[in-house]
Amino acid sequence: MSKPHLQSVRDPIRVRVPEPSFANSTCTTTAAPAAASILPNSSAPSKVFRSPRSPCRRACTGSANTNTPVRPSSSRPDAPPSGPANASHLRTDEPKPASPKPTTQLRMDFYIESELQGAIFHDPKFTEHFLCGDEVKLNAVHEYCRQNDVHYKETGGWAIPEIKTESTLYKPVLDALNIIREGVHRVKSSHALNDDSSDHYIPPVHPLFKNCSSQPVPSDEAETEKLKPDIVLLEDGPEHWETVRIPIEIKKLRGYHKAGMKQLSRYARAMFAHQLHRRHLYGMMICGSEATFVRFDRSGILYSPRIDVCENGEVFTRALASLLMMNRMDEGYDTIFTTRTNCDGRLEYFIDLPESAFDGEKSALAAQSSVAPSTGEGTLTRRFKVMERLCHRKSISGRATIVLRIRQVFNSELETTRVMHTRSMTNAKRKRAEMEAPSPVEYVLKMIWRDPKRGSEGEVLSQLHGFFGLPQYVWHCDAPGECSCSPPSPAKWGCYKCVEQTVQVKELQVCDKLKDISISVPLDDETDDPQLESVDTTEFHSTAYTRKHRVYSYILVSSIGAPIWTAQSPREFLTAVLDAILGYWQAFNRGILHRDISSGNVMLLDKDQRVPSRRWLKLRTVKPEDIDATLMDSEVLLREVVAKLDRDPTGILSDFDLHVMHSSVPPPEITMLSSNPPSDIPRPNISSANGRLQHPRLSYEDSIGSKPHPKRRKTNSRGSLVDPLTTTPTNANLNPSAAHESQNQDDNQRVIDFRTGTPAFMSVRVLTIQVGQPYQHSYLDDLESFFWLIIWSVAAHIDSTQHTPSPTAQEMLNGLDESNFGLMAGWKTLQLTHYPILRSAIINLGQLFCNTAVTEPDEPHSPLEIFPRVVTIIQDALSKAD
Repeated sequence: MSKPHLQSVRDPIRVRVPEPSFANSTCTTTAAPAAASILPNSSAPSKVFRSPRSPCRRACTGSANTNTPVRPSSSRPDAPPSGPANASHLRTDEPKPASPKPTTQLRMDFYIESELQGAIFHDPKFTEHFLCGDEVKLNAVHEYCRQNDVHYKETGGWAIPEIKTESTLYKPVLDALNIIREGVHRVKSSHALNDDSSDHYIPPVHPLFKNCSSQPVPSDEAETEKLKPDIVLLEDGPEHWETVRIPIEIKKLRGYHKAGMKQLSRYARAMFAHQLHRRHLYGMMICGSEATFVRFDRSGILYSPRIDVCENGEVFTRALASLLMMNRMDEGYDTIFTTRTNCDGRLEYFIDLPESAFDGEKSALAAQSSVAPSTGEGTLTRRFKVMERLCHRKSISGRATIVLRIRQVFNSELETTRVMHTRSMTNAKRKRAEMEAPSPVEYVLKMIWRDPKRGSEGEVLSQLHGFFGLPQYVWHCDAPGECSCSPPSPAKWGCYKCVEQTVQVKELQVCDKLKDISISVPLDDETDDPQLESVDTTEFHSTAYTRKHRVYSYILVSSIGAPIWTAQSPREFLTAVLDAILGYWQAFNRGILHRDISSGNVMLLDKDQRVPSRRWLKLRTVKPEDIDATLMDSEVLLREVVAKLDRDPTGILSDFDLHVMHSSVPPPEITMLSSNPPSDIPRPNISSANGRLQHPRLSYEDSIGSKPHPKRRKTNSRGSLVDPLTTTPTNANLNPSAAHESQNQDDNQRVIDFRTGTPAFMSVRVLTIQVGQPYQHSYLDDLESFFWLIIWSVAAHIDSTQHTPSPTAQEMLNGLDESNFGLMAGWKTLQLTHYPILRSAIINLGQLFCNTAVTEPDEPHSPLEIFPRVVTIIQDALSKAD
C-alpha cells in the first residue's frame, strides 16, 4: 500500500489551513485570513531550525525514567466508536473526524505481523495443557465416531484424500469435524439428561461446522470484510464474526503451515474486533493431513504439535472433542457477559457486576435495581446493558483496551422486555411501563489486560477520585478466574487469589522460521487456490524468551465522556482541553506522569453529568514540611486557577494505564491475603489440563485520602500509589526526577522500544528516541502532546456540510500518521518552527513548545512556570471568543 506523500523535512511546507467550523457552532472566533500560510511572511528573514540535538533532556522536576516496552498496535487516533450494544456496528448518525488513511486488510496485516513478532511459541504439551477433557466422555465420543464412520473404525484414522487443490479437502474434513461435533453433542446431552431431574429437559441447540470458503463472513470492519475462513463453528445465531466460535484454515500442503498461521491470525483479529466478551480463542489449521491447534490470547500465540488425522485419528478426535466440551470460561468467554439477539439479528450485551462494587454509591434506586444472586453462586450482582462501545482496541496481543458505556437494567425493565418478547403489548401498557421505570444510571466500564509488574490504573484513579478534570472513580478489580483453591470459593467474586491472566507455560519452543507471520498470503478475494511459499516449520529448539504476563482487569467510573471531536463549538472544544490539562496538572502534583495524551483520552462531559464528589473544593491548604516544595507550590497555583473557574469540569483526562511516577515516594506496606508473602509478583503456572491458573493476589492498604474508599478487590500492582501531597514519606529528600517504577529488565527480553503513547501525539523529543534507548519522560512531553491534540482536532474536523477534509488538512493528517518516527519528528519540528496558524491558542502554544522542544531542549523548565503559561494561553484564547 502506498504511503502518503510527505515533503522533505528540509523543504518548508506551505499549506493553507481554513478556519475550522464546528458543528452547530454558536460562537465566533477571531480568525486570520483564509489564505494565511503556516510560514512567516516570505519577506521576513528565515531561520534554519534543526531537530533537537539530543533526545535526552536534562533531568528536572517532573521527569521520570521510563521502561515500558510498547509495540506497534492497531490503535489509531481516528478510530470511531461503534453503535449501541453491537460488537462492531459503526455510527452513521453523526459526523466523524477525518482520518489519515483507511484501515485495509493490507494495513491490518502490518499490524498483526508487528504485534505477533517474537510472540509465537510451540508448546510440545499443548494437548496435555489445554485439550485433555473428561476421559469417560472422550471414550464415548471416540466410540460414537467408530460407529458412524467405517474408515475411522477400520483404520483408526480419518479419510483425507491425496489432493491437487485446496477445495478438495473441504468436504472430507467437514464430514469428519461434524461427526466429532455430533458425538460431543450426544455425550453432553446424555450427561445433562442424567443430571436433570425434570421431565422437560430440552437439549441445547448445537450448530455444526460450516463451509464458508465461498463467501466472506459478514463483518462491520473494512479490514475484515473480505475474510473467508474455510470452515467455522458458529454459536446459535446469524452468521457473523460476532458469533464465530472456532475458525479453521485448510491448506493443501504441509509446507503451507506458516501461511495458515497468518490466515488464522487474521481470523483471530476479526473475532477479537467483533466480540466484546472474548478473553482468548482457539483455532485450527489442517495442512495436507496434519492438524495444528492454535490458541490466541493477549500474550500472542501458542500452537500444538502437528497431528496426522490419517495416522493418529483417535488423538485428533480426543483433542477436538476436548475443545468442544470446554465450558465458556475455558473456551475464552468472559462470563460476566450474557448476550441476546435483537430484532436486527445482532447481539446485545449484558454485564453482571458485583453489588459490592457499588458500596460507595449512595443510590436511591438500589432497591429497584436488578440485584439478584448469580446463578448457583450466591453473589449479589447488578445487571447492565452495553449501550455504546467508546473504545475497542482491535489488536490480538497487548492491553486490548475496551471501554463501554453501560446502563443499569431494572427489574421492571427486565420484566417489560420479557413480555415484549413473548407477546404483544398495547401502546397504553407499554407507555405505562416506561413511565414507571426508574431513571437509568449509567457508568463507564473499562476492561484491560494490564502488566502486573506496573502500577495499576485502578489504583491511580482511586487516588485521584473527585479531582477537577479527572474521572469519578467507582471501583476496580482483577477479573476472577476459575478458582483452584482448596476448597474452591463457591462465589465467582469471592476468591481474591485466582484471577484471569495469560498463561505462562514452561519449556516452550520456537521455530526460527515461525517467529513471525511475515509471509505473503494473497487476499481472500484474489484466487481460490493460491500458490504460496512453502516453509519448513518442523524444527524447534528451546528458548529463553518468556511470554508477556498480563492480568485481565475491570475499572468502573461514573464519568460519561464523549469523544473530544464531538464538540459543538470551538469554545466547547478548548474548554474541555483546558479542563483535561488542569486534570493532568492535578495528577502531576501527585507524582503522576500520564504519558499517553491523545484524542481518545481527552473526553467531553455532558452538561448534566452527575458529579458525586468535588474533592477539588476540599484540598488541604497546609504545606507539610517534608513534601517537595516545587510540587506544593504547583498545587497552590492550581488551586487558585480552579477556584477562579467556579464551575464543574466539562472535560476530563482518562486512560492512565501507561502512567509512571515522577517522585521518589516509598512503596506502601503490603498486606497479604495468604500466609506466604512473595518476593515478587509471581507468574501464573498451569495447574490443570484445562489450562486453569493459580496466581496469588496481593492486597495493598490504602495509604492516602481523607475518606476510605468502599471495599474492593485489590490489584496485583507492584506498589499502590502514594500521594506526595498528602503522605509523609520515610525519606524526606524527594527526588522528583527519579522514576517510581522498577528499572529491572528480564535478561531474556528482546530489544524494546521505551517510548509510550500514540505516535501522532508524541512530542518531538520522544519521537527522536532510538529503539532500545531509555530516556527521561518529562511533563513537558505530555503538555506538548496536548498541543498536537489541538492540531490534529482542527485538521480532522469536517463540517456537517462537508464530506472530506481539505487537501491541506489531509496533508497534515498524513504527516501525523507517518509510520517512520524520524520523519514524523522532522515534520513536527517544522510545524513548531513555522506555525502562525489561525487560533491564538495554537500560535502561542506552538511558540511555547517550539522553545521547549527545539530551541531550548536542554534548558531546565519549572512546572511553576510552564503549567500557568499553558493554562493562561488557552484561557486567553477562550476570552477572545466571547
